[in-house]
Amino acid sequence: MELRVIERKEFNPIFERITKDFPRIERPSRGVFRNRIRHGLWECVGLYEGEQLLAYAVMSVNLPSGYAFLMFLAVDAAGRGKGTGSRMLAALKERYQDSKGLIIEVEDPAIAKTQQEKEIRERRIRFYERAGYVRLPVKYWLVGQPMHLMYCGEQPPENIQEVVWQAYGTPASACIRRRFYCVKEETE
Repeated sequence: MELRVIERKEFNPIFERITKDFPRIERPSRGVFRNRIRHGLWECVGLYEGEQLLAYAVMSVNLPSGYAFLMFLAVDAAGRGKGTGSRMLAALKERYQDSKGLIIEVEDPAIAKTQQEKEIRERRIRFYERAGYVRLPVKYWLVGQPMHLMYCGEQPPENIQEVVWQAYGTPASACIRRRFYCVKEETE
């Protein structure tokens, strides 16, 4: 298996997969996606076996904070439960080893609408924990959706809020910043 950058010319088929793998509320438009990739703010990478795409990830890279932020990760249905996702995470760690660390978002199981949805979210968190990620002690809302932030690396960011804003490309003056915010959790 090999991790490769998915070039802009290969973008349309990948974006079609993204539209199937992620609900509209969780992803930007095709134009925003293209623009961020063209300007080097996001990078799309794929895990391949020969020419077959097994998994893909969209990373927010080149952040002033020095962190890499996993925006989207999807494993082809045929590869689920076979270690493909774990191999993808290991390949991402290797590719972005010069960053201060990798940050991911995961949906909060506590607000799942069904028991099945809650179990899927909990399983996803355990998957990331097995890969070495730990939950950051913040409450995080992404466009009103409660989420958790998880981190893997040497040292967690001091200002996770700033890293999130950088990852989503929200300028300091943007009112959209109110849609992505973190609050430090109370510890007992």
